[in-house]
Formats: sequence, C-alpha cells, structure tokens
Amino acid sequence: MDVVTANQFSDDLSILFGDASGGFENAMSLPICEQPQAILVTDLDLDGVLDLVVRSDSEDAVFVVRGLGARSFEAPYEFVEAQGPGMVAHADVDGDGFDDIVLSGAPLTVLISDRAGGYQEPSYYLLNSNQILASDIDRDGMIDIVAPRSDPASILLNVWLDDWN
Repeated sequence: MDVVTANQFSDDLSILFGDASGGFENAMSLPICEQPQAILVTDLDLDGVLDLVVRSDSEDAVFVVRGLGARSFEAPYEFVEAQGPGMVAHADVDGDGFDDIVLSGAPLTVLISDRAGGYQEPSYYLLNSNQILASDIDRDGMIDIVAPRSDPASILLNVWLDDWN
C-alpha cells in the first residue's frame, strides 16, 4: 500500500511507497502547484500505470502527473480549468465502462472519457459546491452525482439522477 498527501504549505505532494513489511519508505516530494488540495489516483491514459490528478486550492486549475512506472512520474501539467477550490472524483458517469472525471466547484465540471485514454471537452452544470460524491444512489446501475450546497439560510442537496445524455 502506498500513500499520497497534498502539502498546501510547500506546494507539493508527498508519496510514501509501501515497503512490503507494513511500513513506508522515506517520502518522495513531487512539486505540483500552488496549494494542492484534492488528489485523485487513477489510470487516466489506460496504460496500466496510476496517474495523479490534483486540484489546486488557489489556482483555477487541475493538474495531472502521469505515472511512468518504477516509482517515477512525468512533470505535472495543467489538465483543465476549474473554478475555485473543490474536490476531484472519478466514476463511469455515462455507463460506457470507462471512468470519467467530475470536479466540484462553480460550476460542476464533468469530463467524459473518450475511451482512448483522453477526455472530451468539459461539460458544465450550474452548481456551486465544494464537495461531490459519485455513486449509484438509487441503485439503478447508473452513477449519480450528489453535491451539497450551503449558505447562511439553508442547505440544499442536489442530486442528478442518470441525466447525463
């Protein structure tokens, strides 16, 4: 088991690789962006090697670090714009068998997989939420997106039910 942490005050990630005896090796530092906030570990390009998707708390962007295997990574690059701080999630939103990426924020952003290791142009949904959950809430086999909102007067829970097409 390995661990990845976002270090907001040093603008980098710490990656601790498991040592196969229940502990971890010394942390590897990976400079990424200003104030990294949310991390998603997934195989973006379908090459069998895990990649890192990182949301910045201070920049309106999401960054990608492609895994090269053998505990090495490419330099980070800006993947897509994202308004404000928020979370990153992945799930098969459109039911095609490939994971898509969902970004909380204002607006909610959905990137549908192109089934070849890339992503289509982002789709935007008018919602301002810093948190998201991608899950099959109504148990119909399709991914739903839950995004809570709060303001001084109320809390509204928005749920999109299978309405991605």
